[in-house]
Amino acid sequence: MDIAIIEKNNVYRESLKVALNQIHELNVIIDTDNCLCFNSYDKNKSVDLILLDCKIVSENNFNFLTKLKEQIEAVKIVILADYPQKIIYHSFYEMGADKIIFKHTTKKNYENLIKELFINQT
Repeated sequence: MDIAIIEKNNVYRESLKVALNQIHELNVIIDTDNCLCFNSYDKNKSVDLILLDCKIVSENNFNFLTKLKEQIEAVKIVILADYPQKIIYHSFYEMGADKIIFKHTTKKNYENLIKELFINQT
């Protein structure tokens, strides 16, 4: 499964990349700190999952999230959140996010999230 990480915090992004690449059959193929780099990525390669920093989404008035869902309909998008504000979460889901996960969690929680999104589908 190919994953893209779009996260502003370089240290967190690199740590997450290392952790996810240790999980069997996961491959982080894109890691960037901004939307423009992701948009210039080769569209012929498929991405199954995008982990997207909530701050990037908020800064772009949710436009980036909406456009992602329109362009890559089958992709799963998980928002990486670092604060518990339920009001914003509702907006993320309205714009197409599939799940929200807190950044400061365990590798096991990421594994469970991926299983929930992909393996347990009926």
